[in-house]
Amino acid sequence: MAADPLPSSELFIEALRNPGALDESELDYWDQEPPYTYQPNSVEGDQYTINLVDVMHGRRLRQAHQQEDARIAGVEAGDTKGVRDGMQADLKAAARNWKRVRDAVHCECDGMECDCRESRMARHWMQWQARAVYYLHGDLKALTMGTHVFIDNILARRNW
Repeated sequence: MAADPLPSSELFIEALRNPGALDESELDYWDQEPPYTYQPNSVEGDQYTINLVDVMHGRRLRQAHQQEDARIAGVEAGDTKGVRDGMQADLKAAARNWKRVRDAVHCECDGMECDCRESRMARHWMQWQARAVYYLHGDLKALTMGTHVFIDNILARRNW
């Protein structure tokens, strides 16, 4: 799940690179932890959901880059311990949240694969929690090898 490829659509790239280019006013709902309540008055259609997932991927990657930039700045300012402690806390929280939501979403679907928008968005949210666990684990390991290794590790994965 953490290694699932990200989209390459124009919507994804626009959401990643230019936060003001798209109307993100209604996206805060999807930043919350699932499970999500079914919204009968929402825009229908599979293409809308695909576009929503692409935009949210771009938004989440942009937010991840901002968090990583703050960590790099902290390490460069000499606060390695504070950055490490923060990453360890974030890692534990992401793993705990992923497990809790996995159980809730599984329960909500009675063990069957759900394909409604809310279920797709819950899986999307879980993917980003898994990505956080994966990358934080690697970043913590890199930080033990030195500041430059830590920074290089983060910058090496930025191919967007």
